[in-house]
Amino acid sequence: MGKRRVLYLIAALLLMTAVFFWQLPAILKAMPSRYVARLPQPLQDLGERGDGVAILPTVAAPVEVAALLRATPLPTSVPVMEPPTPTPPTLAAATAVPNTPTPAPTAAPTPIPIPTAVRLDGFRHQFQTWNN
Repeated sequence: MGKRRVLYLIAALLLMTAVFFWQLPAILKAMPSRYVARLPQPLQDLGERGDGVAILPTVAAPVEVAALLRATPLPTSVPVMEPPTPTPPTLAAATAVPNTPTPAPTAAPTPIPIPTAVRLDGFRHQFQTWNN
């Protein structure tokens, strides 16, 4: 009876070990990168996130704003103001308010809303050594 319990215990340990190694990549991907960085390099490679290229993440514009920006045509040229034609000086011209053209109103850029929270992933910690 004692031998059966030992065999069951060994079988259970082997099964748990197999499940652990089967789930190890998923476990490493779920761990924060600061803990994964302290593991040996072969284990870090098992939990590699993505294609291994570290790209700084940016906040993407919402689709509605991006579509609106693409739909709004941008001005292709700047309007040129013609200089006024010289006229002989008269009393009415001396007291008159000079004709200054008013600039055309420009459309104010639509602000992109900032998200309330952002999580940055995919970074690998590199320990600093002497003169590094």
